[in-house]
Amino acid sequence: VCVTASNQCGTSAARCLTISLAPSKPLSIVGSTNICTNQISSYSIAAVPGASSYTWSKPSNWTILSGQGTTSIQVKAGTSNGTISVKANNNCGSSAISSISVKIISCSRFEDINFKGDVFGGVTTAIISLPLALAFGVASGAGAEAGLWGAIMVGLFASLFGGSNTLISEPTGPMTVIMTAVLTSMMAKYPETGMAMTFTVVMMAGAFQILLGKLKLGKYVTLMPYSVISGFMSGIGVILIILQLSPLMGHAAPSGGVLGTLSALPETISNLKFSELFLGLLTLGILFFFPKQYRKYVPAQLVALVAVTLLSVMLFDTEDIRRIGEIPAGLPSLVAPHIDPDMFVEMVIDALVLGTLGCIDTLLTAVIGDSLTRKEHDSDKELRGQGLANMISG
Repeated sequence: VCVTASNQCGTSAARCLTISLAPSKPLSIVGSTNICTNQISSYSIAAVPGASSYTWSKPSNWTILSGQGTTSIQVKAGTSNGTISVKANNNCGSSAISSISVKIISCSRFEDINFKGDVFGGVTTAIISLPLALAFGVASGAGAEAGLWGAIMVGLFASLFGGSNTLISEPTGPMTVIMTAVLTSMMAKYPETGMAMTFTVVMMAGAFQILLGKLKLGKYVTLMPYSVISGFMSGIGVILIILQLSPLMGHAAPSGGVLGTLSALPETISNLKFSELFLGLLTLGILFFFPKQYRKYVPAQLVALVAVTLLSVMLFDTEDIRRIGEIPAGLPSLVAPHIDPDMFVEMVIDALVLGTLGCIDTLLTAVIGDSLTRKEHDSDKELRGQGLANMISG
């Protein structure tokens, strides 16, 4: 700011005063608003006219690695959400503050990505789970198609929304036994709608699992004694073996579950089909005695599935051997069953049993996975993921 004095003879020399101003507020901060814990990120602003330095602020458990005092900084994120802010400075003061909110997101499932290992593990599991899914579908009475679609849906959605990085969810033996009991009971009482009601029970069981996850009750399932679990799983194993005796000897599984199979056993033995018994025993032999040095290259289950299937085609006529047959292409059709109050009560009870068993089976398996990988799973998130997968599968 300058001033001069003037009269009729002229103007004096100017006297000036320089006034310095604080810098204006910086423009918007450029940087990511969603980052992982311990991730290194950069944040920057456009240069502010008149500014000589810049002061950056960050959450207390974050670290500024470089750039303090300049227009761009590099930070290492901490464990909590926070705000990154900056103000411009000069010898007259500081500007108003510009800020950006940053959210910490969970990236734990991506920390240990191993492309080769993950691809090999996924392919191996798919190969092994395919015959298991078909077998469990047939064993439950719902058919091979149900087993296949159950494996696809549960495997996909439980992995996307579950709380473990190591579990691959597929149909299991214990769930198959309970599913068989539910399906048999529903079909006996309601022949026309029994199948649709059974899969509605699966959806209700999934909803029950989601509820347990929302209530954060997952950690209490792991408090169950090992002896109880061992006895339970052993019983399931015995039931599965008994239910497969008739198919092993060349006959369809009789109705009535375990008692029906045992009562029909004398007749089954008297009408034994040696061709199917031979194929079944050969399959068991490959599974048990396949050399260990080759198992790391190819699963024994795959060898048994392919080799014995090819042998059955070459040695026996198609009509002599019961086969799974053609699986319908495309998605299954949707069916909405009619449910009255009496049916609903029975379905709720079955859903509680199925859902509880699913929780126990899943979380105990997750604990085993944790002991192998030295990682910790999120029990409640895993239950929510399993529940959602079962609802979509049903």
